[in-house]
Amino acid sequence: MQNDYPLQSAGFTEELKKIQITSNCLRYGPCPEPGDEVEQHLTITADGRVFFTSYNYGDGTHYTKARKRNFSIDAAAAKHILKAIEDYFKSDHDIDYVTDVGSWTMKLTNTEETVYKVGGSLCSLGDETDKMSSIIRKNLNMPELLVFDGDK
Repeated sequence: MQNDYPLQSAGFTEELKKIQITSNCLRYGPCPEPGDEVEQHLTITADGRVFFTSYNYGDGTHYTKARKRNFSIDAAAAKHILKAIEDYFKSDHDIDYVTDVGSWTMKLTNTEETVYKVGGSLCSLGDETDKMSSIIRKNLNMPELLVFDGDK
């Protein structure tokens, strides 16, 4: 089963085993330079595997790969991240959308292999998504991550 973006909440009850976050910081205004980083892809699994790739603006038609990093973290740290995301997205809540900013989308895969998709605006909204961004940055030791709030 697959639920499509955008949703107010993911509405699942099973435990998360993987998240995949795509954060894109393109917004209205001047075009980025070819070497400017505009998108990040981050995957975290329950066993602690982390996959990260970032992309530069390139020629404006095709992004170019900027950085790639695959590593592992302690499974307890990975489960802490997944639990924070699970607790937030399994309950009903409104996700505020802001225009003229970037966006994020996330695929949440649970232990039943069901994939849910959620998304929102890439900006600080002073809510739980800001806290989750901080949890992810701290546990991965990657302060440059855009995640949900774009606060790199």
